[in-house]
Amino acid sequence: MRALWVHHILQARRIRQAHRRRAFSRRVLRLGMGITLVVALSVVLLSLGLALGYAVLTADLPSIETLSALLAPNTGRLIQPTRLYDRSGTQVLAALDGGMGARRFRTVEPGSPEAFSPLLVQATLTLHQPDFWTSPGFAFSLDPTPKTLAERLVSDLLLWREPPSLRRALRMRLLAWQAVARFGHAQVLAAYLNSARFGPQIYGAEQAALRYLGKTATDLNPGEVALLLAALESPALNPLDTPEAALERQRQVLERLLKAGVIDSSTYNEARQHPPTLLPRREAPTTPEDAFVAQVQAALAATYPAEVLERGGLRLLTTLDRHLQAQLACALRVYFQNLAVGSEAEAASCAAARELPLLPTALLPPQPGALAGGAIIVDVNRGETLALVEMDAQGRYATALSRRPSGSLLTPFLALAAFARGMSPATLVWDIPAATTEAEVASAARYHGPERLRLALVGDDRAALDKVMAQLGAPTVVQTARALGLPLSEMEATTFLTQGAPLTLTEIAQAYLPFATLGLGYHVDGWPASQPLSVLRLEGSDGTLWLDGETPAVRPLISAQLAYLVHHILGDSEARRQRLENAEMLSLGRPAAVKVGQVEDGQTVWAVGYTPHYLVAVWVGYRAGETGAALSPSLAAGLWQGLMRYLHRDLPPQDWPTPPGITLLNVCDPSGLLPTADCPQVVREVFLSENLPTQYDTLYRRYAVNRETGRLATAFTPPELIEERVYMVLPPEAATWAAQAGLPLPPTQYDNIPSVPSNPQVHFSQPPPLVYLRGTVTVQGSATAADFAAYRVQVGEGLNPRTWVTLATGEAPVDEGVLATWDTTALPDGVYILRLTLVHRDQRVETALRQVTVDNTPPQVQVSLPRAGETLLRPTNGVVGLYAEASDTYGVHRLIWRLDGRVIGETFAPPYIRLWEAVRGEHTLEVIAEDLAGNRATSAEIHFTVR
Repeated sequence: MRALWVHHILQARRIRQAHRRRAFSRRVLRLGMGITLVVALSVVLLSLGLALGYAVLTADLPSIETLSALLAPNTGRLIQPTRLYDRSGTQVLAALDGGMGARRFRTVEPGSPEAFSPLLVQATLTLHQPDFWTSPGFAFSLDPTPKTLAERLVSDLLLWREPPSLRRALRMRLLAWQAVARFGHAQVLAAYLNSARFGPQIYGAEQAALRYLGKTATDLNPGEVALLLAALESPALNPLDTPEAALERQRQVLERLLKAGVIDSSTYNEARQHPPTLLPRREAPTTPEDAFVAQVQAALAATYPAEVLERGGLRLLTTLDRHLQAQLACALRVYFQNLAVGSEAEAASCAAARELPLLPTALLPPQPGALAGGAIIVDVNRGETLALVEMDAQGRYATALSRRPSGSLLTPFLALAAFARGMSPATLVWDIPAATTEAEVASAARYHGPERLRLALVGDDRAALDKVMAQLGAPTVVQTARALGLPLSEMEATTFLTQGAPLTLTEIAQAYLPFATLGLGYHVDGWPASQPLSVLRLEGSDGTLWLDGETPAVRPLISAQLAYLVHHILGDSEARRQRLENAEMLSLGRPAAVKVGQVEDGQTVWAVGYTPHYLVAVWVGYRAGETGAALSPSLAAGLWQGLMRYLHRDLPPQDWPTPPGITLLNVCDPSGLLPTADCPQVVREVFLSENLPTQYDTLYRRYAVNRETGRLATAFTPPELIEERVYMVLPPEAATWAAQAGLPLPPTQYDNIPSVPSNPQVHFSQPPPLVYLRGTVTVQGSATAADFAAYRVQVGEGLNPRTWVTLATGEAPVDEGVLATWDTTALPDGVYILRLTLVHRDQRVETALRQVTVDNTPPQVQVSLPRAGETLLRPTNGVVGLYAEASDTYGVHRLIWRLDGRVIGETFAPPYIRLWEAVRGEHTLEVIAEDLAGNRATSAEIHFTVR
């Protein structure tokens, strides 16, 4: 029995152990399957990741076969240099070949008559890649800098568009490996030596040897090899531009070749003692197209590096019109000859020159031979440069555009910034001396005093424009100019109205173009926004179209309404006649807009103007390094006029349409406000429809004066001596100018006002004499006498009332007490006479008079800067100008500035400007205006942001 029990126990144990073994096996199996699945999934994901990574890496990867198309020995596209054509595509303007013409490709095959010098090949490999023949073509590195010759080759020819990055580094090494695998080491080396850069417009060792040494690259001595390798490593220090530096670099390369064992010491010494004979630099004759070609290259440089353009194989179809270019060059040449001799020395040589006006002798410069000038012609309807020439009075053409101080040529951009912030061409500005020094006072007569902004811009009235600049803030104006492509810096804001920024003809023309197109600009991918379009087509060395300028995109740069306001001023021939000498030189007999520019030192003058067809910009000034007497702006105006007349000789006159949102309105000159009966001159002005004036003119006011004394008439002035005169009311700071200019000012003294009551028993004590009052007024004084019978208080309108209204009567005497209460709220504003009559018992009467002015009308006030919702950029100095406009029939006493609910200051005289230390964030501004009677008006709240 015991044995049976033991048997059952052992059997159960075996069963449990077998069960555990089977369970363990199942767990192991499941774990194994899980691990296998994870590994399999990981392999799949890794494979997918690698495949995706490879796909991303090789996406749009250039074909390695492109190298063969570019560098085939006889048919490679890089054999032909890059050429620039005129707009017809038939005339070559320039070839970027260093004056060498078509290139010749050589091989590295030993013994071939077409092979590079073996020493050149050996030295190149020793210095740049000793393991070249065994290398797979790429280096095991993530550095984006090329390490092998194959990497340099594909980097220069295939990947030049891509910025440095890890992706580019991997793609470069992949292409380098493909190049060696596809073409072999020898062809890759030959391709590199045939395309490498040895200097500006010098590509390939063969061209370098011919240009620097006058010999081919098949048979070079060690010194010559070292010279070429030095130029290869430092193209800027080439034998043409820096011969001494090039020879010093050559000696350094010789030392490296000696240390590497490529040459022995005797060869080294021989090469040191007999340096290579360098060809002299050949100065090619300049052409009228040189500056244009240089401008095209500079404009393309941001997208297409110089190495890409100069390496060859490209075809540039430019916008240049060869006929217009020839006419422009001829006109400039004749123009300078005319300045020298004062007559039309060569007027018959071309049609454009025959349109040049004959300048008066008084305008001819004393040193005409020291002058230079330039002009650009732009097609307004396509934004294309049609002609561009710069030259000096000696007939030498510039090889690059010069930068000239632009001076007052930038004032239209000040106007644009002002119009965008609530001002208008009619806005009143003050052209008065900024200081009261003896010199300023003596010259005050040359200032214009109050004037519309329109006339200040046309006449370049610095004092007035300085005040506008102060109101807007120079950073705001600079930001506006930048939006139209002008490359201005913050530092140049300080000289914006004096010297202006140094600018080129193309930059000025492009910035003025939106005024001619009423706000539109032309955009082409790959072309800078600061330049008029000068390329119609750029065909790459691979035969594809890299830049398409034939169908530019048209986009608004500024609103048509703002552009029209500026254009309307530039096209105002009447304003030019009022303010500019020789304004007839800016007249074309057709609608046209033009601006002359002056620099403070008078060394450069400009004229920029346009019609709906053409825009022409010209400058005249002294050559670099020359100075002389200040030049007249008429020098530039005459040249501009002649070119424009030639361009429009067969075109019918055409005007610009007035865009919607523009309103013409009669205003009083010069306040720009609605005219009153006292306004002596009403003019037609142009406004944004949303920004029409609502206030009536307060600059001119009618005063009653004693014609004998010239003082303000009062109730005591004999009626027969009173006459009304209209005067201009000026702020205190304009008093000195007005006196110097002989402008009659309104009298400030009153006529015949008793200093003490004539009768202490019958007089007024309140209100004071000549006071401005409003609302309900308590009339106080005395009406008493020993035989007092009664008194009455009356009021009449005007200095000599015809009718009287009784305010109060009394049967008891009053001694320095209340005589009457006068409710003025329903009365018209104006002068009133209070009359107090005392009646004695014997019916004798005594009277007292008191003159006052009733004013129950609150002033008008609005915030002009900043505009509602505007975002201001906090300037460098942190100070922002807040600007308000206020007016009242009898005068504004003060303006109270309230920012974010807190009063930040008061202003007591126009212009109403408050300088504020700006704080970043959102703000609310309102202004309270108070007149002389105590009436108050609060402007609408303006919400703006500072960032």
